Amino acid sequence: MNTTRTQQRNENTGEEAQHYLYMWKHACAFTKWVPSNQFMYANLDYNADTMTLERFGFIGMDRRCFWGSIGILWKRPLPVEQILPNITVQVQPAPAPAPKPKPEEKLPYDIFEIQSVVNPGETNNNVEIVEGEKEGEKTYHY
Repeated sequence: MNTTRTQQRNENTGEEAQHYLYMWKHACAFTKWVPSNQFMYANLDYNADTMTLERFGFIGMDRRCFWGSIGILWKRPLPVEQILPNITVQVQPAPAPAPKPKPEEKLPYDIFEIQSVVNPGETNNNVEIVEGEKEGEKTYHY
């Protein structure tokens, strides 16, 4: 069973007509299910007019019928108002990341830095080791 609600176009507001189709169904179902072994041991008689065997292993009893809505169709969606809270949240910008520490400047290969014993903290005392022409021959430049 279906029912229809129609509304004419509102010329004052320009709102289109709405047509709703409400769909209803009358359905009957068994509301009490008893296992078939319990039904047999209770020595009850099966009555096909008031009972059913539609589910394996169960006897359906107490048939009831109901009307229920199964759906609504409409031509256009209903207008929905959104009521938002009147709260404005101010978001603070993220803090700037801390600067990355610069890695220590490494000296080129075979150049070593020697701390001065006479002037502690002086760092320009470089020693360069140079391989000689003969095997194992090294010269040191300060």
